[in-house]
Amino acid sequence: QAELDQILALEPSDERSAKLNELAGRAPLDLALFSDSIFRVGDLTSLERQGIVMFLTMRIRMLKDPGEIMDVISRSPLMEESKFREQAALALATVTGFAEGRKLAASLPADSPVRREVESQLAKFAGSADPQSFIREVGKPGGDELLKTHGHDFIMSWSSKEPRTALEWVDKLPAATEAEKEVLMPGAFLGWTMNDSLQASKWLASYPEGNLRDQMVFRMVTSLCITGDSGSAAQWTESIRDPAIKAKALEQPGIYKKR
Repeated sequence: QAELDQILALEPSDERSAKLNELAGRAPLDLALFSDSIFRVGDLTSLERQGIVMFLTMRIRMLKDPGEIMDVISRSPLMEESKFREQAALALATVTGFAEGRKLAASLPADSPVRREVESQLAKFAGSADPQSFIREVGKPGGDELLKTHGHDFIMSWSSKEPRTALEWVDKLPAATEAEKEVLMPGAFLGWTMNDSLQASKWLASYPEGNLRDQMVFRMVTSLCITGDSGSAAQWTESIRDPAIKAKALEQPGIYKKR
């Protein structure tokens, strides 16, 4: 703190910016205390602020103690910075895993941007690193609410690695209503079509008819139009039964329209 006070006593300059950045990047450092102290200063230049945020963002990812990470998350004004907030949440997810991180996040104010970001990053981390940890929580009391609030984050993350498994899990999930499936599945399916349209189209071809299938066909059409396969896009469009979705598909740029 004494060293920080000395630096802040200097007039804003390149020298002060360099000293602040050096201090922000040095270990050991109480990130919560440091950020709280430094952001109370009224004359920080935008360059100084950017540099401090950058160095402290790197530092938060180095922490291994869940308590220390939560201290930063709950106390640091840096959590107002979206990039830092994301990295702090990811640091917690990496150290604790989904279930334990969710318990710690419950201590944050309900419906606050910080808590939403932390829980969102926890769900994304579960999708990429340990899908079963999220699935187990969905199977517990209150799991239907978890699916509603963070199912999309989880499925989008999981489907980027295992699209078929992720989509089929949602499709067979008793707790998921048809409306919830329409929120969770089409976006994940779009990602699959962009990465492996052949396998995605094979899976979709045998999917039962209905509004959910039409929604996913629309994503297939979108993907095919992006990649320039307007002929295939037109063929898929013909299989859409819902008039509104079909009309929307026909509006895709580059789609071949039958005359």
